[in-house]
Amino acid sequence: MERLVISLYRLCGFLHRGDYGDVLFVRVFIKVAYATYSFIANAYFGAYLPYKAIISDDVIFPHSLFGVFISEGSIIGDGCTIYHHVTIGSKYDHKTNSTVYPVIKNKVFISANACIIGRASIHDNVFIGAGCTVVDENVPEGSTVVSAKNRVIVSEK
Repeated sequence: MERLVISLYRLCGFLHRGDYGDVLFVRVFIKVAYATYSFIANAYFGAYLPYKAIISDDVIFPHSLFGVFISEGSIIGDGCTIYHHVTIGSKYDHKTNSTVYPVIKNKVFISANACIIGRASIHDNVFIGAGCTVVDENVPEGSTVVSAKNRVIVSEK
């Protein structure tokens, strides 16, 4: 099922980025194929994978597409690994009155439950740990991103 979703995503993206804008059949086909794979992705995996997102051919989803959300303007480079429940999302920028999207370069490892939001730029060979949130940050090449140390808050009775 995952292969079907990714194949239809790639086909829709290819047709969308091609010069077929005036051909009615292609536009209708994209809408039907998108509706099909979008329904399957959402129903079976709880995933959102828009065809307008630019995702390299060799991106790896080791735990399938479970809970993966990728915004339509996001760019994901070669050799990236994306685990389950990862959000790669957009953010509205009030200064420029526009929506900004993350750019993820090559060979980035994104662990489970990570969130990359807004104008984040993740450079090559970066490791993003589980549960980390990166918002509007420039992460340099070869870096490791980890979340703050967990703390226990004891409630008083």
